[in-house]
Amino acid sequence: MTSSRGILISRAAAVPGERYSYILVSLGTMTVVVIFADRVVVRTAIIYDSAGLQQILAGYGQIMRVSEAPDNLHLQLAEYLAGNKTVFSCTVRVVGTDFTVDVIKALLQVPFGQRISYGQLAFLAGHPGASRAVGSVMRKNTCPILIPCHRVISSDGGLGSYSEGAGPTTKRFLLSLESELLP
Repeated sequence: MTSSRGILISRAAAVPGERYSYILVSLGTMTVVVIFADRVVVRTAIIYDSAGLQQILAGYGQIMRVSEAPDNLHLQLAEYLAGNKTVFSCTVRVVGTDFTVDVIKALLQVPFGQRISYGQLAFLAGHPGASRAVGSVMRKNTCPILIPCHRVISSDGGLGSYSEGAGPTTKRFLLSLESELLP
């Protein structure tokens, strides 16, 4: 496991028969689903309706809803969505290549409320010129908000894409939330 800004990265693969639990943290019409196995977060998702929840949960077979998450992550997320939290403390499972882990570790160094371009993130991760590949890692991010892919924008300052929730609308909301909290 490696650590970066309060987030521990676990590269342990899923184990057959692994048991999953989930919590829901809501703000208005937006809900963050957190799925974890034991004490490790394996997925977060941003949803806006019950169909979205069922779609996310369908991939986890037997899954149980609980009222608390490891490391009080449910409280940390509620504080973040309320504008009172800037750093998370938890363990997240990252599945992917060394390149993927390099990019995620570099992204976790981007301060709260800041933005970085895909090209800048590639450079920071030690892979200059790999901005398209960085975009692919961001699209496959299984733990949005905790791994803050919403902070990655196009080099021209445009939002770029966002695969969670309501797409660019959700990305704009998260960037705005963080901008409002800056001193």
